[in-house]
Amino acid sequence: MVMYCDICGTKIEDGENVVKCPRCLCNIVGFKSPIPDGCWVKGVSQDESFMNAMVELYKNDPIEYQLKIQQIKLQVQQQKQIASTKLNSHIPHCPTCSSTNIKKISGLSKAGSVFLWGVFSRKVHKQWHCNSCGSEW
Repeated sequence: MVMYCDICGTKIEDGENVVKCPRCLCNIVGFKSPIPDGCWVKGVSQDESFMNAMVELYKNDPIEYQLKIQQIKLQVQQQKQIASTKLNSHIPHCPTCSSTNIKKISGLSKAGSVFLWGVFSRKVHKQWHCNSCGSEW
């Protein structure tokens, strides 16, 4: 039976008897797929009927199968990008250089600046300091 490694996609002619992928040397027990790009299909749904439908589509209409795989890959990449954007959107960054290497200006630092410069202190109304470019906001 022909199987495919879900890690690298290598075609394995005698899939049921192979334990390691000949290309990437990963253990393929539990990772064998009857179709190429099976890992993308499994990433969308673990439902066995969905996987069987994709296997049938691969056998009967390889062009439509490739279109579906491209849609699945695009969908997964968009989901990863959205998740990454959401994760990074809550991290404060410097408005000047966009660096996240910043620190909060302490009250003690503000008080020291007022003591040293008096009413001309610029730190009083600032909250953050960028360690990369030195700007304060």
